[in-house]
Amino acid sequence: MAFGWYHEAYIDSQGKLWVCAKAKLSSIEVEGVRDGDRPDLTLVDTLPRGTKVKQVAFTQDRMFVLTQRGQVYLYKIK
Repeated sequence: MAFGWYHEAYIDSQGKLWVCAKAKLSSIEVEGVRDGDRPDLTLVDTLPRGTKVKQVAFTQDRMFVLTQRGQVYLYKIK
């Protein structure tokens, strides 16, 4: 897992990378919505086929992805 100012990233057991907007948790429980739900979770499918992600880091407007083979990919995020 990695957390930026406005985004979150998760690596699954197959090394695939999933990103979503950072959840805004309120102090009031909203019935029917669990705090752990990430409805806009999106698979980052722009990496070369078969690439396994090892680590993710965020800066203010960039996401850095390190693969298990040591390659680094840079994404501009909004």
